[in-house]
Amino acid sequence: MEDLVAATFTGRNYGWLPGEKRRPLPISRVSYGGGEDGSGVIAQQFDGLPYRILFTGGNPDIPDELRLPPEFRAFIGSATDQEVFDAVVKVVSAYVNQLLFSQQDDAGNLIRSPFDVFLQINGLPQQPDPNDSAIDYSRRLLQLVTAR
Repeated sequence: MEDLVAATFTGRNYGWLPGEKRRPLPISRVSYGGGEDGSGVIAQQFDGLPYRILFTGGNPDIPDELRLPPEFRAFIGSATDQEVFDAVVKVVSAYVNQLLFSQQDDAGNLIRSPFDVFLQINGLPQQPDPNDSAIDYSRRLLQLVTAR
């Protein structure tokens, strides 16, 4: 999951172009506090603490429900851009990994994503074969879609 999150944060949606990875990482500027000092609308919903404080995990002003466990903490003020980036990726990955989605509605019917429905309607495999890696499965789907 961390590879996926890192690739997302360094992709075109975040302003990167091929070959630009030597510039300062944009996400690190936000985490340092340059773009987020705790005064924004979203930050106010979370006690108005900037990321640089939340990531330390040790400030007594951090409510227990917002306190990061030690393995996710980082000292943003003294960290390199890469260390800040890695810390953000680790936290976002942990968050995504803990998300649970309903598999059935109240009537017991299977809830399917639009992608699941697309696969089913087009007779495409809905999961990898037992020995497939994620990339093998993706390539197989691409071949099947382009062959139609």
